Amino acid sequence: MRHYRDAYEAARLLRLGLALGSGRLRVSLVDLAQLYEHWCFVTLAAALQRYLGAPHHGAGLAAADASGLRLRLRQGTAHALQFGEKQGVRVLLAYQPRFGHPALLPQRPDMLLTIEQPGHVPRRIVLDAKYRRDDSAAALRRYGQPAPPPDALADLHRYRDAIRDAKGERMIDQALALYPYATGKSEGERARLRQSIEDLGVGALPLLPQTKQHLDAWLRQVLQV
Repeated sequence: MRHYRDAYEAARLLRLGLALGSGRLRVSLVDLAQLYEHWCFVTLAAALQRYLGAPHHGAGLAAADASGLRLRLRQGTAHALQFGEKQGVRVLLAYQPRFGHPALLPQRPDMLLTIEQPGHVPRRIVLDAKYRRDDSAAALRRYGQPAPPPDALADLHRYRDAIRDAKGERMIDQALALYPYATGKSEGERARLRQSIEDLGVGALPLLPQTKQHLDAWLRQVLQV
């Protein structure tokens, strides 16, 4: 129950205001899962800004009105935030992009990170924010810590395998879940769900305001910064 209290406290703080740079973003509390999803997107965008500078073509992320500054996430790759164009690498972060095939149901992950470098095939990584968590004895035996529920991990396999280009080739290099868990001191970067991202291309990272170091370490490795 302590971990759920941690997650609830994080959500409560997020409701009061999300800090990004020198401003404040306020979102209405529609439900905790969507709030967590929005916070994960903003947290990932803030981390990219630290490493690659302010985003280009990022208008529309926040909108001002009479009550203050409000977060507004626009769906699809056409509205992706673009980072790092001056460094020879372009990184795009899209919210809820849509992939489809006439014979299949459309796929819409929460986030898509695309890394483009001259002379290299673009790398695409799906990230799904999963507020639900499996604290069962079976999960602890399998992963060594609480984990996203089995159906959430199955979604990651589906995204990795079902999202394909016009030639039928797989487009997604990695698919990972972000979920609310405050890791203990003995749990580090070699956690099983973290290691499986490298081994299988599918895994999960714990992410709360006090456990951003796991996302940062993974992102530094992916960006090679």
